[in-house]
Amino acid sequence: MAKILVGLYDTIAEAERVVVDLIEHDFVRIAMRRMIHDAQGHEADEADSSEDLYAAEGGFIDELTDMDVPVDEARSYAEGLLQGGVLVVVRSSDTTADRGIEIMNQWGYPLKARQFGVGRVF
Repeated sequence: MAKILVGLYDTIAEAERVVVDLIEHDFVRIAMRRMIHDAQGHEADEADSSEDLYAAEGGFIDELTDMDVPVDEARSYAEGLLQGGVLVVVRSSDTTADRGIEIMNQWGYPLKARQFGVGRVF
C-alpha cells in the first residue's frame, strides 16, 4: 500500500534539498511534488492561489484529504503555504516510508514540526 509523506519547509531551497536527498536515496522524482503559494513568485512543481488553497471542491485541501491526510492537517498545511512555506509531498511504498520520513526530517526543522508534526505518514 502506498503512503503519503508530507513536509512543510521554510524555504524553497530547503524543500529542494529534501527532494534531491530523496532522489539520491532511490525515491522516484515523479512521485514527489513541491507546492508553494503563488504569491511567492518562485518556481515549484505546483503553485496554488489563495482561492485554490481553500476551494470548497477540487482545491488543495481536497487534494490532500483525497490522499488520506486528515482535514485538520490539510488546513494546517494550507495555512503554512499562505505564510510562505513550501510543501513537499512524496508518494512512497510501505517499505520506504520510514526512510523517507528520516530524510525529510534531517533537513533542519520544517515549518510545522513544532506545531503539527511534519513528515507524517498517512
